[in-house]
Amino acid sequence: MKQKTVIIIILLMIFLSIPVQAQADTLGRAYYEIVIQEDNYFRYIIQPGDTLYDLSQYFKVNLDTLQEMNPELEATNLVIGEEVKININDDELDYYITLPDDSLWKLAQRHNLDLEEIIEHNNFANPDQLRQDEVIRLPAEIFVARNKNIKLIEFESEGEQLRVSGLARVFEAHVSYALETEDGQVLKEDGTAATIAGPHWGSFEIELADIPAEADYLAVFSVSMKDGSRQDEIKLEL
Repeated sequence: MKQKTVIIIILLMIFLSIPVQAQADTLGRAYYEIVIQEDNYFRYIIQPGDTLYDLSQYFKVNLDTLQEMNPELEATNLVIGEEVKININDDELDYYITLPDDSLWKLAQRHNLDLEEIIEHNNFANPDQLRQDEVIRLPAEIFVARNKNIKLIEFESEGEQLRVSGLARVFEAHVSYALETEDGQVLKEDGTAATIAGPHWGSFEIELADIPAEADYLAVFSVSMKDGSRQDEIKLEL
């Protein structure tokens, strides 16, 4: 009996000494975010079946440039979970994630852009048929304000009414907002739902009426599930 116990203990020690490689929580799905204040690039986590050529097509960047930015990657042997840097290469452009009903014509009309200009900025496989969640490059000026998880596309405020639309990549698709005074007093706080939860980009709209006369700002943000604090906050002056 004592001998069996010793054998079991030895086996347990051997098992526990075997190194286990932890997988990133992003493994198996796309993860990209724009770093606005630094080098203006996306971070992307390799998924099964990815190739650098596919990524160059998806993100509309030159394959040679992609390889130059990621010299540590083996182009023919990408490892799932590896990080790829993808540069926009133009400070005047920003990535836009297409919505289910988007078309190039609708984007051009909505943002008063030239259709040929959009095509020029992007190496489309088929410009007449955009895929949902396709990454395209558009002039950064179309965004009223932006950070890595919230991008505001439209903001209209007139009298006691306002409307905001944008894209968000937030937990459980919940986009929060608050009407505040200049000294930070919260007059009204509520939320709305984006069309899809993070890590994907979903669209959202905020429409408010009967805005208090003393309101000076609209704050749009996400709420931390850890401590309830505001994250990715954008403030718009009314």
